[in-house]
Amino acid sequence: FGLLRQVRTDGALYMRGTGEAHHLHITEQGPAKVLAIGFHAESEADLHRLAREAAGAGEVEPLNEPGGGKRVRLREHNGFTIEVVHGVATTSTLPERHSVLNTGERRTRLGELQRIEPRPCQVKRMGHAVISTPEIEASVAWVGRHLGFLVSEHVHAEDDPNTLLASFNRADR
Repeated sequence: FGLLRQVRTDGALYMRGTGEAHHLHITEQGPAKVLAIGFHAESEADLHRLAREAAGAGEVEPLNEPGGGKRVRLREHNGFTIEVVHGVATTSTLPERHSVLNTGERRTRLGELQRIEPRPCQVKRMGHAVISTPEIEASVAWVGRHLGFLVSEHVHAEDDPNTLLASFNRADR
């Protein structure tokens, strides 16, 4: 899916993108399921604030995995685990391949046939996560209160504008 191996341990595979993040995805041995979604905090102080103030939060703990850092685990109201991390090592960026059709530098396609070499896509960073929940309004309130997310857009049922079907939220960064 465009991710690259960063580290493989006896129990986990750490995958990275072309950006500076040490890793973007961790696959652990065991049953196939999502264990958590992680977000980066701006400071270690933010981790300690979450540990004190967020309902369902654990303690700030060291990340004993490649890249290091610290984390706080939050259990949101549906029981799903959210990890907020800080201090994970960064790494050097990797070269990015761009299509010869879209370099932004020059117009190489004028007057000649272009063929794009088949190759895997590249991932720079992960910027979206989807959480399915039976209680959309409560989940929106939870991520707003604990993670500072803002609503970008609500999607309502066509035949009932009071029925919320989905909510798009963002970190205002």
